[in-house]
Amino acid sequence: MPKSFREARPGRYLLTLVLSVLLLSAALPAAHAQRLEVWYLNASAEFLDLLESEWIPEFEAMHPGVTVEVRKISWSQFDNQLRVAFAAGNAPDLFQAGAEYRAVMAENGFARPIDDFLQDWPEWEQFVPGTWQTVVWKGQAYGVPALTSPRTIIYNKSVFSQAGLPDEPPRTWEDLRTIALKINEEDAEGYLTRIGMEVRRAAISLHFILPFFLQNEVSILNEDGTRVAFNTPAGAETLEYLADLSQTVSPLGKTANLMSANPTINLIEGRAAMMYGNSGVLRTAQETNPAYVDDLGVAPPLTKKVQAGVTYTDWWAISSTSPHPELAFEFVKFLSDPDRLRIYNEMISYIPPRQDSITSDWIAANPGLALFAEAVLPYAQPFFSSQHALELTRSFDQRMAAVMDGQMPPTEALEAIAAEYDGLAAN
Repeated sequence: MPKSFREARPGRYLLTLVLSVLLLSAALPAAHAQRLEVWYLNASAEFLDLLESEWIPEFEAMHPGVTVEVRKISWSQFDNQLRVAFAAGNAPDLFQAGAEYRAVMAENGFARPIDDFLQDWPEWEQFVPGTWQTVVWKGQAYGVPALTSPRTIIYNKSVFSQAGLPDEPPRTWEDLRTIALKINEEDAEGYLTRIGMEVRRAAISLHFILPFFLQNEVSILNEDGTRVAFNTPAGAETLEYLADLSQTVSPLGKTANLMSANPTINLIEGRAAMMYGNSGVLRTAQETNPAYVDDLGVAPPLTKKVQAGVTYTDWWAISSTSPHPELAFEFVKFLSDPDRLRIYNEMISYIPPRQDSITSDWIAANPGLALFAEAVLPYAQPFFSSQHALELTRSFDQRMAAVMDGQMPPTEALEAIAAEYDGLAAN
């Protein structure tokens, strides 16, 4: 009976077996090796150290053969670097994008829709609605929120008290005008020595005007961003109100001897009673003099027809060209764990966009941020988005000084801005 191969050549068989095992073991890591390139826009040195020393090693241990490489990108270079990376075919697998970027990422094919991933990740429903809307374009989700920064009126309680007013912020447009005028104080020559609110300086920016539009049920654009929606009687009414507020509360020529170049300093030092801002105002107060923080209050968004505010949410986008979209989403889920999201936002002084991250412990540890989370987020809407959002914002900003000073009628300004945008959208 002929011998088997194993019996006839035991040495050669053993050698063959050993070599096969070695070759297979060498080939397996190569087959499963994956590199994930991640771009951060918002990250402190302290957080990056935590990420590199603890979080990334933990994720890599959970996914053998995976290497995560992180780059910190500055906002000033982001647009150019991202477009260059896509053109060169070496875009990152995962990157952070800003509040107004959903249309740009979707329409230009930079970001991959993630609705298929969300079907197996019910945790997406934990995100605050106003933050989740930031990642949705034309009914599809293009990312996951990473941080949020709501804006509202911040007021100085001591100034209110000095003016004989209770510690109650304005609730309506009418309240704002009445309270601001009561706080205004002039010297013998008619110059303001204390001001209710620096309206004129703030109202030349669309970022200040936007919540007033929303409160008067005025949208900036239609749902797909192709046409303007602000050029309406309600839009003109909003600008008329702000122009009156500017001219009566903070008229040009009466504030020159009063105001610091920094409106936050005017607020915390008691020269102004109110300003529109985000949690950075409280951070500046803490850094300037911790005693100032207790004097500051955070107002809920104002009400006209509806109560509405704005939150600015930065988010994670998976590159449309990533060879590892599933792995990229796994990393997003890892970073979006409620505790990690809370720690990340706490380290960079923003608010976690997940409702289950805003725990009682977080509120106790971050009382200032908690004021924004509790008073503003329930009414917050996302910043508008369009392929031409930057140009539209500039178009507003170029005309608002003339509107606030009564040199250009609101209807004329809105018509001119609408015509410019329609021209951009048509090309």
